[in-house]
Amino acid sequence: MSDDDFAKYEGEDKPGENGTRPSDSVRLRSDIGTSEGADTTGQLLRTLANERRRSVLATLRESEEEVASLADLTTELVRDDAEGKETPVEQRLERVAVSLHHAHLPKLEASGLVEYDEQAGVVRYRGSTAADALVAFVTDEEP
Repeated sequence: MSDDDFAKYEGEDKPGENGTRPSDSVRLRSDIGTSEGADTTGQLLRTLANERRRSVLATLRESEEEVASLADLTTELVRDDAEGKETPVEQRLERVAVSLHHAHLPKLEASGLVEYDEQAGVVRYRGSTAADALVAFVTDEEP
């Protein structure tokens, strides 16, 4: 992009710390043509990149009906979590429940991997063959 191209954007937004303008990233992203399948795969990979979310899916898949209450899911994850053993259990349970409710379950739901009923406090696995294969590959499990 030439200096003349940037001149027409002056006053629109100011360069950030790295010298780019917010509109640069928007413009670049819109120039890259992605198919719906590639976008879905990218979203799935970003979702599964987090260990806590993979643990949620594994826990749900292992349950008989592929459903769990938020409380049961939280308890299971804290039980399996090796980190923070020096922190009191009540604090770990609260921290995990909050992160599930506000971050991980909404992300999993947006990716179509779970159905989260906030009112009932119930999480249902809605995975896919691709998600199962990726989780199995990353965790060395059978799909």
